[in-house]
Amino acid sequence: MSMSSEIKQEISATDPPELSQAPANVPDIVRIGALPTNTQMSVDTDINEPVVKSQSFCRFVLENKGLLHSNSKIVFNMAQTDIESFMPMGISAASVIQRAVLRVGTKTINSTEDFGHYEAYRSTFISGENALEREMITTGKSINWGFEYNDDTDTTADDLRLDVGRELDRANANDTTFQDYQLLKNQREFQINLSSLFSFLKMNQLPLYLMREQVSIELHFTPLASTLASSERVSVRGGETDSGADIDIDLDSIKLISDHIFYPTEIMDAFARQNTNMTMSYMDYKLSKQTLTSTASASQINNIRNIGGAGKIVTKLIVSLSNASKSTNLLNEYNSRAGYSNDALGNDSFSASLVSNVKYNGQFLYPIDVNNYARHFHNVQQAEGTQPFVPKSCYSLEMNNISANEFEGRDINHMAGRFFRQAYRMNKGERVNARGIELYHNYTKMPIHTYTQRVYLETAKFANLSNGVLVCYDA
Repeated sequence: MSMSSEIKQEISATDPPELSQAPANVPDIVRIGALPTNTQMSVDTDINEPVVKSQSFCRFVLENKGLLHSNSKIVFNMAQTDIESFMPMGISAASVIQRAVLRVGTKTINSTEDFGHYEAYRSTFISGENALEREMITTGKSINWGFEYNDDTDTTADDLRLDVGRELDRANANDTTFQDYQLLKNQREFQINLSSLFSFLKMNQLPLYLMREQVSIELHFTPLASTLASSERVSVRGGETDSGADIDIDLDSIKLISDHIFYPTEIMDAFARQNTNMTMSYMDYKLSKQTLTSTASASQINNIRNIGGAGKIVTKLIVSLSNASKSTNLLNEYNSRAGYSNDALGNDSFSASLVSNVKYNGQFLYPIDVNNYARHFHNVQQAEGTQPFVPKSCYSLEMNNISANEFEGRDINHMAGRFFRQAYRMNKGERVNARGIELYHNYTKMPIHTYTQRVYLETAKFANLSNGVLVCYDA
């Protein structure tokens, strides 16, 4: 499916004039997917060193040749450490990247802010089998749920546990640990696809050989912390003595492995002659965030705020509410809290809710406010076209059947109610007026914390390549 057709599905048949007037035919050669003919193809792989690198920032510059394959990868290691630590579960290496920018010349094509939090949402759509058999090895993502049996003769599973391909350590309080290669002290390599960093590359391959401007990739890293306990980058095994500073990126290891696709010369030349002016469509994600506080006297958070989007075609909203648990949590701070309170024993108990709605262009998205977790979950499924692979207890805590045992010395049960994210499909097909979009969220009985609410606005955009010069604009 071309990106143009995807946008038309999201926006409806009554498209605004600007969108309907956009070129409908995107050349096959830059689309993601197979060509309609049996065409010979060759691939050159370059290992690119960053032109600038530090613990806070690095930049890569691509050679203008062939077509850039969207699954080209950033690879790196973390520095050697004796402390038993690992990347946050669910997002792994994404925790290192705070902001990713794709530039052509001086123009920004894609920019993803708070990338770890965005990736935490995207990662929930990875199936458990894929996480266990593939993602654990490549990206380090490791959220896979399995049944827990009390002993070898038990035929009835009572709870869910994290399954990383290891049995419970019954001699050590039923603690489960990572495979050795997952631990940072063993110098494992992580990789991140460029298509994960940049939504433009999910549907388009950059025709680098047609571009006269320099193409660069910039990565801004999450800040270093004075101690591991305050680190946004890594998590630490429970009981581990934490006297050291944050773990550095091994700067000698960071590389961009870029795959450049080539077709026979006559095809490449003919394509260049026939496409001196072409337009590619894609989605961009803009972040709006705000700090919210729940206190003992006011456990309800009633929040109405403008999240922007004026003058744009917004097709989706993604909302999360996180608190900074840092490295003492298996998820680090890359969580999203459901509303619940603690009982007299200090255990999490379901007793709260979120009432939400979205208003733009003078109308509410839903005629009746969304006020239960089943509808929130359904709206995520509707917005994405697939459901997240998240157990009910992790999403809403309405049925907490997470194991009381530990993983890497940390309570697994702490993950209950930490995957509660919302998504809203903006299905009117209208350009947002000058007033922007208003988000209505009423959280009840929230634990006492300072939270950060993040809202990602999915907007439709076009990139026009004319005579080797790329220009981007809103749909």
